[in-house]
Amino acid sequence: MHNQFADSGEGAAEQMNIRRTIPNYLMLALIAFTSYSRAQTISSYDALIQQGNTQLKAGNADQALSVGQSAVKIDADRWEGYTLIGGALMKLKRNEEGADALSKAIDRAPEDKQHPLRDLRRQCLASEVPLQDLARGRTYALGTGE
Repeated sequence: MHNQFADSGEGAAEQMNIRRTIPNYLMLALIAFTSYSRAQTISSYDALIQQGNTQLKAGNADQALSVGQSAVKIDADRWEGYTLIGGALMKLKRNEEGADALSKAIDRAPEDKQHPLRDLRRQCLASEVPLQDLARGRTYALGTGE
């Protein structure tokens, strides 16, 4: 009988160890799944940005805009999707909206990317004023245009 109690005591300890390790395995599985899902999201995002840039270079601004919007839905914290949207909107002559998208890109971009994005946003805003008005000397930004 003594051996049975010892065996059942060892069995209980083993069961307790198993119960303790199962949550650890579940946690590791959850971490692995989350990492895998995040990697898929990143690669999906990067693939969309690449696809959108290809569309933009090919002159398909509408498609590039749609792809950029899809990228932002995947990860709104990254700057590249907003840059793609801004570029597409510029090609579509929707410069004010493009400048807004580029402002969002600047807010999220690393420092080394912010200066070129600011230049692009300035170009976008400068394109908003009709050229004939610039030639006539009208300056809407200062409030003196008619």
